[in-house]
Amino acid sequence: AFFLVAAFFLEAAFFLVAAFFLVEVFLAAFFLVAFFLVDFFFAPTREREVEVFLAVLERLVATWIFYANLGCDGKPGRTRCAIVRPMASRTIATSVVKVDGPPAGVEALEERLNSLRARHPGALIERYLDRLPKFGERVRIAPGAAIIGDVELADDVSVWYGCVLRGDVNRIEVRARSNVQDGTVIHLGDDDGVLIDEEVVIGHRAVVHGCRIGAGTLVGIQATILDGAVIGEGSVIGASSLVTAGTEIPARSLVLGVPGKVVKRLTAADEAFHRALAGKYARLAHNYRVG
Repeated sequence: AFFLVAAFFLEAAFFLVAAFFLVEVFLAAFFLVAFFLVDFFFAPTREREVEVFLAVLERLVATWIFYANLGCDGKPGRTRCAIVRPMASRTIATSVVKVDGPPAGVEALEERLNSLRARHPGALIERYLDRLPKFGERVRIAPGAAIIGDVELADDVSVWYGCVLRGDVNRIEVRARSNVQDGTVIHLGDDDGVLIDEEVVIGHRAVVHGCRIGAGTLVGIQATILDGAVIGEGSVIGASSLVTAGTEIPARSLVLGVPGKVVKRLTAADEAFHRALAGKYARLAHNYRVG
């Protein structure tokens, strides 16, 4: 019976490998029991026990080789997968210090703030202590959008209806020709600011929190990107997908799911399309501004 016992443990290892890489645990457990019962009833002799043991060993080795060579998209052939970095130590307890009143020179700050408001009627533009937004040329901020604190919008950036960009505990920077579409919320981690590089398209009702987004990236409708995440340039974060905290996405990756996983490698043509879409929004913002 030694070989049958050994075969049982090999079968267990085989299905644990499969469950870890691809198969649901309950399904793996079902097949484990089924295979062991078959092996037991059809191995009445010691010679047959040895055959069963060797067959199970061969299957285990073949499975390990197959799964070890799967890419992150679940297909043979290695691809670069998302890397999840451990989160840095948090500083939440001391990140906000209470103040006793407005900062020095508050009159000058309010004067600069009123100048920004005059350029974007209907938008909510506020300071946080002595931190004021900074806008480049041809910036479009739609009525109802809120821009608060340390937020820098470069040339030809557009922020659409109902968006909130709140730069209080850290800094938000949106670079040239990027757009933030209706209902999106951008906020910060205590240790992580937000950097949105050039020609990024952020779809409606997305949540962007304490992360970096590479140039030419498309963030889909209702997608969420959390603290410390880094999105490589030319990528797509699919609609309603979640990029968890500390995840690094390689350049030109298609990310789908909750949690988001890299399912496909994109091309230069895909990135060019994202940048063309950013250009379209820059022209659309121009028409709203001057029409």
